[in-house]
Amino acid sequence: MYEKLVSILEKYNSLKEKLNDPNIAMDPVQFREINRELKHLTSLALASERYIKISDDIKSARELTEQKDLDPELKELAYLEIDSLTEQLEGMEEEMRALLI
Repeated sequence: MYEKLVSILEKYNSLKEKLNDPNIAMDPVQFREINRELKHLTSLALASERYIKISDDIKSARELTEQKDLDPELKELAYLEIDSLTEQLEGMEEEMRALLI
């Protein structure tokens, strides 16, 4: 799912860039079509950003727990963070499935 969301986010950002193109702005039909597609992707793109950030934060916390010289208290905090983020990610997965339909 991560790769698909990255792809959606890239498309969203590409559409935003196209709207800033003066040639697109001068073509009302093309401008309207891009704007319509952008509006359609906005909530999915915002949710994708949150999902990707949570996924990346989990990865970082896991990498932290693998450090051999890490203070045990910090390691415990990292595990707690992983649990919390994983719970958030599971909730996001349900939201993402609904938005992808």
